[in-house]
Amino acid sequence: MKYSSIFIADLYTVVVFCITIIIILIVSEGLNRRMQLKSITTRKFVHISIGLLSAFSPWYFNNSLTVIVIAILFTAGNLYMLKKDMLASIHRHKTHNYGTVFFPLAFLALTIFFWEKPLLFLSGMVVMAIADPLALTIGGNITHPRKFTLWNDTQSTY
Repeated sequence: MKYSSIFIADLYTVVVFCITIIIILIVSEGLNRRMQLKSITTRKFVHISIGLLSAFSPWYFNNSLTVIVIAILFTAGNLYMLKKDMLASIHRHKTHNYGTVFFPLAFLALTIFFWEKPLLFLSGMVVMAIADPLALTIGGNITHPRKFTLWNDTQSTY
């Protein structure tokens, strides 16, 4: 099968997937700007929404190559938007971190290693989609957390 036919087979799904992500980001920006929700809150909303959307990728994409390309493009796009301070609803947080870049990288890794095992893929994505915002919520309530830095990205533990 030619590469072009692989991408054409998933073209409709790619369009719907990307439009859904764009809608989630627009809603997030609206919540941040119009309703003055904190960026940490809208970031959690985006994390959970896109994480759960992505978790079911093996069931609505025909092949992993398309998803790998999407993950690489979103990684590059998120890095660019982070550096240019775009998408305030997910990037303007008191700690300037690379979570929006690591997320599609983890999605890429899960796609490469677990695409043929969709339940493992789903499990990894759901844990990532739910656990990180939950940890942020719980960790935000710790008064004196221990901190560590991973690639200029400060995290906390207790």
